[in-house]
Amino acid sequence: MNPEVPENILNSFDILLEVMIGYGLAHRENQSLRHKQEELRSEMEIAANVQQTLLGTKVPAVKGLDIGAISVPAKHMNGDYFHFVEDDNNCVSVAIADVIGKGIPAALCMSMIKYAMDSLPENRMMPSGILENLNRVVEQNVDPSMFITMFYGMFNPSTNILSYASAGHEPGFYYCAEDKRFMELSAKGLLLGVEKKTKYNSYQLPDHHACILFMLPWI
Repeated sequence: MNPEVPENILNSFDILLEVMIGYGLAHRENQSLRHKQEELRSEMEIAANVQQTLLGTKVPAVKGLDIGAISVPAKHMNGDYFHFVEDDNNCVSVAIADVIGKGIPAALCMSMIKYAMDSLPENRMMPSGILENLNRVVEQNVDPSMFITMFYGMFNPSTNILSYASAGHEPGFYYCAEDKRFMELSAKGLLLGVEKKTKYNSYQLPDHHACILFMLPWI
């Protein structure tokens, strides 16, 4: 268009054109990645809402007991889980579990645990039996690289006895008003999913510890 422009200036325009083309391609790729990121974020939010619905549990209202629970996920999808159960014997049970791992795989594993617990009979067995049943489910259906810790406690209001068992989970705590001190609910047990025929022990707090505040283990 302008033959009088020096050649060195024309060469600089060629370089500028190459830079602009490169910028345009990078911008297009950036926009595409941002769009995919928004799609993934939207899908994760939907999945998190579905998980909350699937893993939802009702806090029981029991005369003489003050029960509360909270769980804050580290990410959108939660690998932590707590569940309350009231059985035909008027016993109140709580299960607290944590998958070793986070994100979607952990959330899917927790959903499986929830449905495995729902399939147990209404007339519940002792905590050790609950863990043994769940352990068989986990061992058969969960990837060998994933393990689950769980604490299961069952309180009988008619006898004021708390029975509990643990599958490698952090200990619970109880507060004895008579002694004015906190104590650990120590219990030993192998993580769920390690060995199919694992046996678990049930422990008890007898009725002379009836005046207690039961605190959930950290999850």
